[in-house]
Amino acid sequence: MITCSMVMYAQRVPGYQGKRTYLEYNFLSSPVILGVTKRGNKLGIGDKRSLAAWSFRNKVNMNYVTKRNSEIGGSFSFGRTGVLDTNESLGELRFTSVGLHQNRYFVKSTGALAPLGRYFRMEAQYVQSAAFFLNEPRIDFHFAYAGAGLGTRMVFRNFVTVNLSFQSGFIIPLKFSNSDAHFEHRNTVRKRLQSFYLYETNIGIGLLLF
Repeated sequence: MITCSMVMYAQRVPGYQGKRTYLEYNFLSSPVILGVTKRGNKLGIGDKRSLAAWSFRNKVNMNYVTKRNSEIGGSFSFGRTGVLDTNESLGELRFTSVGLHQNRYFVKSTGALAPLGRYFRMEAQYVQSAAFFLNEPRIDFHFAYAGAGLGTRMVFRNFVTVNLSFQSGFIIPLKFSNSDAHFEHRNTVRKRLQSFYLYETNIGIGLLLF
């Protein structure tokens, strides 16, 4: 009986109980696949630099349902990771972003009356980064991001949303920043951000609002 009740709560309900807007928080933590040092130890285990070998990001989405199979939304995120400059000097990279996205759901295969279940996602972001290298002042860079992915979303107890998704995209440098004169640093930061945005596995939880 307990198992049946849990399964029933996880079912795709026929709609969002008349609510079109919901707020969602997503957390992402991933290892640095490309490595932090050239000596190996790519996961940073047992190393004082271990925090630099992991990436962390917090992301908040506000979504609005436009159709039975579609929703649009905006996002704000911030995170940090480690980065090496051309002289192998370890630094910290902090970044923030604002973005717009659209989710298209496969409701024909699920029979859902609202955007629930599996979906295809397209997203564009403006990303601002701040690099802190040893013995150097803070350097800011600006990038654009374009990506797409797949995910699934469920509603529990008629007001809590749970989201699981995978996304991949590309980082493009923007040239209107004065800091872009630091080309080598900008290229290093771009590569580091690209390795982070190349594979995103998000776990999110949200609340239906109105």
